[in-house]
Amino acid sequence: PGVPAVSRGARAVSGEVLVLGGRAGFAEPILVDGAVGAVVAPYGRPVLVLTFTVENDMIAEYEVIADPARIRDLSLSLPPSGSPFTEL
Repeated sequence: PGVPAVSRGARAVSGEVLVLGGRAGFAEPILVDGAVGAVVAPYGRPVLVLTFTVENDMIAEYEVIADPARIRDLSLSLPPSGSPFTEL
């Protein structure tokens, strides 16, 4: 608790994704501090925010933020209507 967990390598990251996959039904695309991200917000309350680092058109890194204090400090906004991002 209180210490970020870091997973490196395809096998480790894919295992983490499987663990988080159960909440995917609640995930929605969102802008996090103006950049592409995702939010898991059952009943409209954000409990997880994902940020992505994109390199060469691929996600090279992602961060899962679950600390309520950190989530409150983020600027979360919906993507503009009609943007390709809303079609994810």
